[in-house]
Amino acid sequence: MKDLPLPVYSPIVAAMARWYVPHFVRKAFHAVRLDAQSVLPPAVTPTVIYLNHPSWWDPLIGAVMACRFYPRHKHYCPIDAQSLTQYPIMRKLGFFPVHKNTARGAADFLQASRSVLRHNNAMLWVTPQGDFVDSLVRPVTLKPGLGHLARDIRPITFVPMAVEYIFWQDRLPEALISIGAPINPDIHEDKTAAQWTKLLAAELENRQNVLRDKAVLRSSDGFTTLLERQSGVGGIYDLRLRFGGKKPLSTPASPAERDRL
Repeated sequence: MKDLPLPVYSPIVAAMARWYVPHFVRKAFHAVRLDAQSVLPPAVTPTVIYLNHPSWWDPLIGAVMACRFYPRHKHYCPIDAQSLTQYPIMRKLGFFPVHKNTARGAADFLQASRSVLRHNNAMLWVTPQGDFVDSLVRPVTLKPGLGHLARDIRPITFVPMAVEYIFWQDRLPEALISIGAPINPDIHEDKTAAQWTKLLAAELENRQNVLRDKAVLRSSDGFTTLLERQSGVGGIYDLRLRFGGKKPLSTPASPAERDRL
C-alpha cells in the first residue's frame, strides 16, 4: 500500500493555534487538570496518542496537551471528511480527512498515518472509537485501524490518554486527563492486528477507570493544573456572594448552614 503525501501542516497557523487554543479552552472550563501520576514519554520515536471520545472538546484538549508538552513536534489528526468542510482552517493544522465507516476511509487513514509516522518529530493523535462515546461506557472498543499500525510499523509508541468532563464546585466543568504508560510494540511478542486492537482498548479502559475513580472524589488533589480560570458561579448567585459576604460551599452544607443561607 503506497503512502499518501504528508498532510498539510503550517508552522504559522500552528503558532497562532498555540496562542489561541489555551485562551479558548480556559473560557469554557473551570480548569484543565492532568492526573499527577501520568507518564509522558519524550516522543523520540514516532508516537500515537490515542484517546477516548466523549465530546466535541477532545481535539482541543489534545491541542492543550500538545502545546504544553510537545511544542517542537508536528501534530497530525484524522477527522471526519464532512466535519473538515465546516472547519477548513484545520487543514493547515495537520488534520486530514477520513470518510467514516467506509473501506476507503480505512485505507486513507492507514496511508496517511504511515506517512506521518515516517517522521521522528511527528505525533499522531487519534480518537479510535470513531464516534462520540460516553466516558462511562464499558467495555471500551476501538476501530481496527490502530491495531494495523501496531502490527506493521516499527519503531512506534502508543500512549493511552483518558479524558473526562465533570462538574465539581464551579458552574463550569473540569476537564480531566490521565496518561497511561507507553506501549512499545517492538518489544512485545508478535500479535495480529486484532490482538493489538484488543490490547490497546484494554489499556485505554484501564486508564479511563483510573480517571473515573479520581473524578468522583471531586478534588483537585492528585492532579496538576494545566489551565485554570478564576473561580465563580456567575450570574445573580455570584453577585450575592460578592456583595452579601457569602462564600460558596466546597462541602455539603450542614442544616445550620442551610438555615443561614
